[in-house]
Amino acid sequence: MRTFFADLTGILKSSEARGLRVCIAVAFLAGVLSILRTTFNLGYNSGSFDMSTAHHRSCCVGLLESFLIPITALLFVSALGLWWRKAAGFLISLLALGCASLVYLAWYRATLSIMRNYEVREFSQLPLQGQGLLTLNDATWWDVAVLSIVILIAAWQLKVLLAALMSSYK
Repeated sequence: MRTFFADLTGILKSSEARGLRVCIAVAFLAGVLSILRTTFNLGYNSGSFDMSTAHHRSCCVGLLESFLIPITALLFVSALGLWWRKAAGFLISLLALGCASLVYLAWYRATLSIMRNYEVREFSQLPLQGQGLLTLNDATWWDVAVLSIVILIAAWQLKVLLAALMSSYK
């Protein structure tokens, strides 16, 4: 096991450094843009200049129900884990992306529940959907892009993990 961690750390510091830098930069950039998008939506959707309590309550509910917020936080945890350039940081990053996939799964299950409540059979029959590619309620094209980023970073991490496993068995 010690050889595996040493091999993984060696891979992170050697030939895969370019891919590592790209993953860190993309994860941080996606996280920052997601924060900007979330704050814009909260201000825009709740009425940024309206100080009535009804709007503020709906703003807080929207904040609590947002699936993008935990995904953004997990992207930052993943980027910080990769930035550490150690085996433990790499595994923390991989765990964060695994948790992000669980958030997407919860989002999908919530969408299915909403579809049952609306008594519709197809996602396209739900009102006010910004995109039709993913079956995720209230998802926008930015959410599709963030999911693609999560998948690409996870695929790169699995490639590095397999390379470390293969070199530790040699």
